[in-house]
Amino acid sequence: MIEKVIDKVLEQFCKDNIENEKIKVEFEIKNIEKLNGYIDVPNNISLPIKIVIGQNVINQYVEKDYQVFCTIYHELVHAWDYYNYCKKYYDGDYILMKNNNNFQAFYLWSEFNAKRRSYIYYRDLLQQKVSRSIQFDALINKEIPYINENINYEIENYNGGDLLYYIVHYLARYMVWEEIFLNQINNYSYINENVKIMLGNSLKPLYEFLKKNKNMPSNSEDWDNFNKIITESNLNITIYLAQKIN
Repeated sequence: MIEKVIDKVLEQFCKDNIENEKIKVEFEIKNIEKLNGYIDVPNNISLPIKIVIGQNVINQYVEKDYQVFCTIYHELVHAWDYYNYCKKYYDGDYILMKNNNNFQAFYLWSEFNAKRRSYIYYRDLLQQKVSRSIQFDALINKEIPYINENINYEIENYNGGDLLYYIVHYLARYMVWEEIFLNQINNYSYINENVKIMLGNSLKPLYEFLKKNKNMPSNSEDWDNFNKIITESNLNITIYLAQKIN
């Protein structure tokens, strides 16, 4: 069963990336705690990237629950990002790439990119025959409260992880909502209040950078700019968390 799902997602991914160089990937199903999937990157781009899908996602799969489709697509986007970024800037050496100071910026951008693109794919599958008004009603009354609950939980129960990881995922979803429902969602009107307060004056630069760079940033200057935004965002997050403790 899962082989057919992988084939279907691969077919759609190749259609969505028809102009791009094909990459080598392998799939593995295994038990993973807390994750739906991840990529296992080799030493260089001549070797295939392994895409690991959690057995928990497979176990939960039913025909009209497209989470497994979304997970596979999400990890394929990561694989494509890592391959192309490494080829362009590090001559195909993944070890050199991961040890570089700019890796954090690339990592967060790829998390944004993978979440945004896989979420678009997920919505396309889920909402194929649903009217726009019904979609918006479900978004306002079900999805946004659910997503707000999740991001609030990560903020309230912070234990030393990377909050920007969750925030760029959140902003990726928000960007898709804004693209689909432009007349109803704009000017940060539905942005989570805790995210607004925590990021403060770095929210707009972060969101606008991601919006401008839906495709991978094309030069070192853009990556340097993103690094500065990340530094400012992390500083604001640290101040916010320290004030909560006090």
